[in-house]
Amino acid sequence: MTDTSSFTDYYVVKYIIAGCACIGKTSLAECYADGKLAYGEHSPTIGVEFFPTRKVIDDKNLKIQIWDTAGQEKFATVVRSYYRMPHGAFICFSLNKLHSFRKVENIIQDIKEYNSTRRVDIILVGTFLDTPAIRVINREDAQQLADDYNILYMEVSSRTGQNVKTCFDIMNKIMCERIDNNDDAIKYINITNPNDDGSSGIISNISQRARGCCRSS
Repeated sequence: MTDTSSFTDYYVVKYIIAGCACIGKTSLAECYADGKLAYGEHSPTIGVEFFPTRKVIDDKNLKIQIWDTAGQEKFATVVRSYYRMPHGAFICFSLNKLHSFRKVENIIQDIKEYNSTRRVDIILVGTFLDTPAIRVINREDAQQLADDYNILYMEVSSRTGQNVKTCFDIMNKIMCERIDNNDDAIKYINITNPNDDGSSGIISNISQRARGCCRSS
């Protein structure tokens, strides 16, 4: 088992989770970052919540920052300020709530507008896959919307964990491809061995990336 707590070098990747209120965004973040399955309902997110995690993907150490954004309109100004910072975005809607699906297109457009000169990879995510009896959005309509914007589409359940890891791993692999292509937007951090005087050096330089990152078993 990989010990991610011993990272001495890593790539920093930033994700946001966006969508309406009360559609399982926080549960999605917790399920992936902390391994917690959803039980009951969360209170609506106030502003933005932060979920950090570390993963080794394709021999690369990734320090992943997941920003869970509020879906209530009163936080819109705060939330939109976070649209400018991600490498990847998970835009969510509930498979059981038509209004949440109708809002998705506006969010996609906003993120693209705020990042007109930089790359943000997007995955459209339908939540509450575990409640098919009350589903109102069919897969074909959601997939068509994703195809219209040339983005990926996934359906997940944070209560059972179905497809949650897969959804994030797809995004993680996209980040690794960007790293392999020398994407300067993804920051590389190397915490060097202590110097002779006992101090530590920190290197953050895209040109000094090591393709084979440190791992321990």
